[in-house]
Amino acid sequence: MAGCSPKPLFSADCTARRQRIVVRDFSQWRKSDGRHFMSASGGPFAVAGIRKVWPSEMGRGLVMSMANAVRAPLLNGMPLVADFEA
Repeated sequence: MAGCSPKPLFSADCTARRQRIVVRDFSQWRKSDGRHFMSASGGPFAVAGIRKVWPSEMGRGLVMSMANAVRAPLLNGMPLVADFEA
């Protein structure tokens, strides 16, 4: 996809009453349903419905999804490729 970021960029908004994940580059991704974000090419997805974020160092963090309460590690701001079942 020309002109698209190679991956979406996520950041935690820790000032809100609830922490949330903010997608800063949505050009390559589309919302596929209430639980997942899937790449427009049909590639790997990240669980949405974020409930809690545990920030840590060097772009890593820990995320909990409202959909399935699974904790997914973040690497450089992007959820690792996973096959979560909601």
